[in-house]
Amino acid sequence: HIDLKVIYLIICEMMNLVYSIIFWLTGTSCYVPVPLFLKKEHKTAGWTTHSHVISSFQAVKETTGDSEFSEDQAWATALALVNRPYVSSLLRDLSESNRKSFLNCLTPKDADPLWEQIRIEAKHAIESEGMAGPLLHLRILSHKSITDALAGIVSNQLADDLVVSTEMIQIFKTFLTEEDKRNIGLDVMAAAMRSPSVGTALNAVSFNRGLHALMAYRVSHRLWENGRRSLAKYFQSRISATFSADIHPAAKLGGGNLLNCGAGVVIGETAVTGYDVSIMQGVTLGGTGKEIGNRHPKIGNGVTLQVR
Repeated sequence: HIDLKVIYLIICEMMNLVYSIIFWLTGTSCYVPVPLFLKKEHKTAGWTTHSHVISSFQAVKETTGDSEFSEDQAWATALALVNRPYVSSLLRDLSESNRKSFLNCLTPKDADPLWEQIRIEAKHAIESEGMAGPLLHLRILSHKSITDALAGIVSNQLADDLVVSTEMIQIFKTFLTEEDKRNIGLDVMAAAMRSPSVGTALNAVSFNRGLHALMAYRVSHRLWENGRRSLAKYFQSRISATFSADIHPAAKLGGGNLLNCGAGVVIGETAVTGYDVSIMQGVTLGGTGKEIGNRHPKIGNGVTLQVR
């Protein structure tokens, strides 16, 4: 017996694939939304359908002013432009003066609303648990950005006698690109919004091993692309030993990805994932049997992978 609602969901996704092809051929775009009641029912059934791809690529082009806006770029910015962005629950409880201070922090053109909310969550955590003060000052409040904070946290976890944490931090700062920094922000949102056990962006940045493994992978990937293959493989080894996740530095992972906890995840050399992908523990994107060329799976946007 096959549930009719599941059939309707499949039809919606197939139609969206057809419309995506039409978009590339004609420049016009359509999207068949999955009804909210279907999403709710599937969540209660134990799995989630990530069908919040933007309704119109043309609308995003107008929003960004970018006439050359690809589908991949649309997925990369969908969380910020179309889907519900991360909004800390603490913002509702801010006093008038603190709310004005928060808004003033967003005045500069390069301000990061996500980072400012993480700082608010850190200050609130110190107020409720004074013993957390030194840790949060070291890990969060002493830094200027999400990338800097995560670089410090992950470097201390990966460091050993061969490469100390200060050298690790310098590698992160040297090789991570602006694209990586954008994807890291989306990864933080994914961990905070799609993993109920994480709850807040502060918890994601401070403690989520899956996010930390992704952060370390992103610098190993840049090392690989820049010809620093031995150092990239060293990072792969340290990621595996520290986070129990084996991610080849040549693999290509999009932004907004969630490694639920990282444990047991294996991602091979030629594997590719799109944006907004959720990877549960124990998932292997392993070899397909080919000896050369593309030997590993290619995962699209908005896919959830789990072991049954």
